[in-house]
Amino acid sequence: LDMSGNADVDGEVDEDDSSIFSKSGNATANTISKKDTTSVSNTVSGLTKAQALTPTQTLKSIQGTCSLTGNGKMNVISISGDMALSGNNVLSLTGTPSDTFIINVSGNITVTGNSQITLSGGLHPQNVLFNNVGSGKEMVVSGNGAVAGTFAALTRGAQISGNGSLQGAVIAGGGTNTKV
Repeated sequence: LDMSGNADVDGEVDEDDSSIFSKSGNATANTISKKDTTSVSNTVSGLTKAQALTPTQTLKSIQGTCSLTGNGKMNVISISGDMALSGNNVLSLTGTPSDTFIINVSGNITVTGNSQITLSGGLHPQNVLFNNVGSGKEMVVSGNGAVAGTFAALTRGAQISGNGSLQGAVIAGGGTNTKV
């Protein structure tokens, strides 16, 4: 796990016992922690269960500015294609403190440029999961934007870089390039 540039993770970066961590530049993270085999196994189990939940909404893709509004409880969004935000695109999630968003993305997740993922209505970052399921390209969050939520890519790498900020957590697994 490499942490570089000016990226800021306002939350937790987890790595398993076999991970190698290096940090350069001005990048920051509130917490960087090693997880034991049991913790990693529990995380994998939870993310697998999240992937199997019945969707409350199904989308082909998110490729530009988009708004999703909660239903006051668990919101399971299934995206069969890519979630690609670039330029000044904004993904707005609106919900109460009792809302939970589980966003299962089968395609690639890319958030670049000045794009943002915003939360409103009392929705908390720890109640938002972007679950990048299956195999494919690494998850990329880069540029100058600001994103919120937990970003999980168990079978892919993750790259968090640039001058932007992430309020939440990053969980990454397989993949050849995991950079934060």
